[in-house]
Amino acid sequence: MNKGRLRAVVAVSVAGLVLAGSLAASVSTAQENDQAWAALASDYQTTVLPLMKQFCLDCHSTQLQEGELDLERFAAIDAVRQEATVWQRVVKVLDNGEMPPKEADAQPSTEQRKQLRAWVERYLHA
Repeated sequence: MNKGRLRAVVAVSVAGLVLAGSLAASVSTAQENDQAWAALASDYQTTVLPLMKQFCLDCHSTQLQEGELDLERFAAIDAVRQEATVWQRVVKVLDNGEMPPKEADAQPSTEQRKQLRAWVERYLHA
C-alpha cells in the first residue's frame, strides 16, 4: 500500500472513531438528560405540586390569577416545561420573600421554601 493511500485509510479510520465517540457521547448525554427530567417530574409531583397546592393556589389559581399568575395550569411537568419565564418569576418572589405574603394564613417552613426553590433552580438549569 502506498503512503498516500495509507494516510487516507488512517484519516478515514480516525474520523470514524471520532464520529463513533461523538455519537456515544450524544447518546449518553441524552440518557442523562432523560434521567434528569424524569427526576424533575417525579419531584414535581411528590414535592412541588403539593407545596403549591398548600401555599400558592389560594391566590394563583386559574380562577383568581392574582398578579396575573396562574400556577394551577401546571398540573404536570409537560406544562411546566413550556413556561420557563413563569418559573424565573417564582424564583424572584421566593428569593425576595414576597410570596406567600406575610399576611397569608399559611406560610411554608424554611425547609419547604428551600425544597421549592431548589427544585425550580434544577428545572431552570435543565
